[in-house]
Amino acid sequence: MSREELVAENYYSKDFDWEQLREEVENDPSLQFHLLPCSSEKIDNLNNHAEQDSEAWDEFHARHSTGKFFKERRYLLKEFPELAACKDYSKVLEVGCGNGSTALAILRGRESMILYACDCSNEALVRAKEIIGAANSISDKHRFHPFQNDFSTTAFPSWLACNICSGANSSYEINGLNPSCSDETECCIGGVDFVTLIFTLSALPLDRMPKALAHCFAVLKPGGLLLFRDYGLYDMTMLRFQPEQKMGYREYLRSDGTRSYFFCLDTVRNLTSAAGFTEDGIPLSPLYVGAQTVIGCLHTWWIVFCLNRTSHMNSFPAEILQESPHYPLVYNHACRQLLAKPMTPLGATGTILYKVQPETPWLLLVCGLNPTVEKSFPLLLLV
Repeated sequence: MSREELVAENYYSKDFDWEQLREEVENDPSLQFHLLPCSSEKIDNLNNHAEQDSEAWDEFHARHSTGKFFKERRYLLKEFPELAACKDYSKVLEVGCGNGSTALAILRGRESMILYACDCSNEALVRAKEIIGAANSISDKHRFHPFQNDFSTTAFPSWLACNICSGANSSYEINGLNPSCSDETECCIGGVDFVTLIFTLSALPLDRMPKALAHCFAVLKPGGLLLFRDYGLYDMTMLRFQPEQKMGYREYLRSDGTRSYFFCLDTVRNLTSAAGFTEDGIPLSPLYVGAQTVIGCLHTWWIVFCLNRTSHMNSFPAEILQESPHYPLVYNHACRQLLAKPMTPLGATGTILYKVQPETPWLLLVCGLNPTVEKSFPLLLLV
């Protein structure tokens, strides 16, 4: 067992039986309303409320501006050892940063990590800037980059990952460099190594979750990880809701106007796999269940996992090979784009490595030779 697996295994509770919890809840007469379908009127009201979600979170953070409503989440680097073990200057996108409780823990835990943080609420971003600004370490402030974005409706800005990086543009230029992207001036930061969703996805309408996860997938580098922690079905928080607060299938509306959804493992797997994430090649088991508080038959538990974004550039399009069978092409790792760019080979075509400067993200290949990638960069083996 690896060190990361051992750390994670020791972190999570082992006294939790999901089937036992499900049986207890479903056999408790006082909790039966959680299992019943909602009226179409309630569902319509919840759907109409979606446009007010940002306002509800603005009011929430304004109301709790004088104190730390959310404590610093220092457990994150134990929960996700990948954050602690990643390379220097890795990039993290924290989605739904709130008052900065997650951002501060990551920045303090990894002094070289660069963190981009977004939220749908301007008020939340103000609080986050204040908390990070008050941190003792000056470097924390320079590595923290907040911006407003509602990822349930809007794609992340192109400076995080341009259309080519995100895979939205499947066309490739053969006859020259894209004027908006060159090796001297990057059009974006090339995506991020991690996306964190810490009690964020549950705050979205269920029908917006697929698009939100697709937006997360688009800004992750190939091999990047989605780190997720959120409410599990029949969590104590769910069972404390009153019947009038149940507004949809596992969806609830709090008195302050914010919403919450409660996940089962199958729902999470279906949503993430539909967005393109896989569970392959991850050092930790992709799904963890943590049970840390028991009050009567009420349990606090969460779904916690990390998922991998596989590269959509595992093979090169046949049309590229046919259009330019002998012309050297460059593959920009940051922008995932094939571009015509003559280079000098180090040996005979088809048997050599095209060398590039280590500090640049350029990879080289010759079309027409069925090239395969031996390593992601900076060298590409031609066979």
